[in-house]
Amino acid sequence: MKGPKFKIRHILLLLFVFYFISTLIFQQLKLIELKREEENLKASINEALQEKQRLMKEIELLNDKSYIEKIAREQLRLVKPGEFIYVISDDK
Repeated sequence: MKGPKFKIRHILLLLFVFYFISTLIFQQLKLIELKREEENLKASINEALQEKQRLMKEIELLNDKSYIEKIAREQLRLVKPGEFIYVISDDK
């Protein structure tokens, strides 16, 4: 009678050890995945902060009248009264 009880205890012990080890492994894998996600989120935050700084500088420039005039001349081809635009063509 002592033989089967001994085997059942070993089987239960093996099952417990297997469960414990598998749980530990899955937790470590999840931890690694979460660390990767954290790094990706930190990179995204840094990119967003850089974009914010760029946009803040652009806002400051848009409050400068000389910058507005430069943009109006270059992009919209606006001129002051009495000025003319000369377009030079590279056609031969």
